[in-house]
Amino acid sequence: MNKTIKQFVTYFAGIIVSLFLMLVITHFFVLKDCGVLFFNAFFIAAVSGFLGSLIYLFVDRDKFVYFVVLVSYVLFNALFVYLGPVSMDRSLSSFIYFYSVEKGQTTQNVFSEEYFRPYILRRFEDGVKIGYLRCDGGVCYPTAKTKYTYKFLYPLGKFTGVMKNYDEFKLYMDKR
Repeated sequence: MNKTIKQFVTYFAGIIVSLFLMLVITHFFVLKDCGVLFFNAFFIAAVSGFLGSLIYLFVDRDKFVYFVVLVSYVLFNALFVYLGPVSMDRSLSSFIYFYSVEKGQTTQNVFSEEYFRPYILRRFEDGVKIGYLRCDGGVCYPTAKTKYTYKFLYPLGKFTGVMKNYDEFKLYMDKR
């Protein structure tokens, strides 16, 4: 195998290991209730990026290339952890979108408290703007984009243990 292909394979093997470690560390972080995942996600991304990048260091000892690989792993993991587990843990938008997939629709009348209404309506407006919901007459339906996102992120959320807030949201919505 020539050097370029070997580096390419090693890079992707390392990033897979790095992502796996990020998910496992996130899972244990949530299980141990170590604080707010949002504030610790970059630390988790850095640790898992560093551990995953060690594979590349063993194959190619060029320090500059290793540094670039390390930085790319940390940044990729940070993006992944914020778009995945952190968003699913803290995002009312994710709750609304996932619920619309599970039930086939959702109503915009989520909370009766007037204080929350503008914030809730903003989530629905954002959902329509970015193509996650299609609303008609106060009822919103998931789009194909929402269904694909749900099928990809929901298992990640379950694996990492960040779905507790969503499960509580679901119980609240089912009682309405």
